[in-house]
Amino acid sequence: MKRIKSLLVLTLFTTVILTSCATNEEPVKGVESSVNETGDVKAVKITANNCNVTQGCDPTSKVLQTANKDANLNVISKVNEDWFCVKLPNNQIGFVPQQQCTPILPNNAINKGNVGQTPVASKVPTPGTTTEKTPRNQTPRGTNQMYSPQTRTGVNNREAIPEDTRGNYDNTVANDNAEDENTTTNKNISNEEQQLINLINESRKQNGLKALKADNQLSEIARIKSKDMIDNNYFSHNSPTYGNPFDMLKNFGIQYLSAAENIAGNNSVQEAHEALMNSPGHRKNILNPEVTHVGVGIQKGSKYGYMFTELFIKK
Repeated sequence: MKRIKSLLVLTLFTTVILTSCATNEEPVKGVESSVNETGDVKAVKITANNCNVTQGCDPTSKVLQTANKDANLNVISKVNEDWFCVKLPNNQIGFVPQQQCTPILPNNAINKGNVGQTPVASKVPTPGTTTEKTPRNQTPRGTNQMYSPQTRTGVNNREAIPEDTRGNYDNTVANDNAEDENTTTNKNISNEEQQLINLINESRKQNGLKALKADNQLSEIARIKSKDMIDNNYFSHNSPTYGNPFDMLKNFGIQYLSAAENIAGNNSVQEAHEALMNSPGHRKNILNPEVTHVGVGIQKGSKYGYMFTELFIKK
């Protein structure tokens, strides 16, 4: 009888312990989110030795003109996933297969913002209007937000980089011209930001991809976004100050063929990168073979410890 009572007491004690452990709050974990879009294509460069510009979206259509390799053609629109509608020098309209050309930026250049001026914030919708709402507080658990790529037009008025978002940089390089946009490092970013860029490029190398070029202005914009999320207590691709990431890029004078953004909240660079690489959507942005440039912005703050923003573009 005593043995039975002892077993009952032990069972009750164990149940209390397990219940207590199960109701303890878990520590705050990191969060991640990603988004991407393809910009408007204004021109294409022929990559085939000879490309037939046809009268219709069909290889058997009448050939209007044969374009040589490296020839540039103005694009009117992308008809579908396989064809571009182009305007020929004689003002005729023709079609070229996407597999025989590659999109290019106008003038093959990126317009720079006007650094040093105060940026103009995006207009905040007034109460009662129908808009996409930006969540002010997110549940501090792993969560992903995936958006389909969208096509957008033009470059909006440029905003300048605020001075108070630039963080602490490694200024060991004396010559301001020692680094250029063709390198994977940049002296105007912090050590932690450079560490994240190195991790990104190491992951790309392990998957047989080219390293991304570190872009100073992209990092400045990414840093602004991270600080904005901390200052305004939100975790979202849609900023109440700057709008969505693609409008934000264009407002700062960035042109691109395609763009993507990863955002994360975590307590270290290594853990943030690992969390992003373990999520299919974020991994896809990091390992996108089409993107050419990257900028990262890290700001200390928030319940996660640090806010991370990664911006990827294809020039």
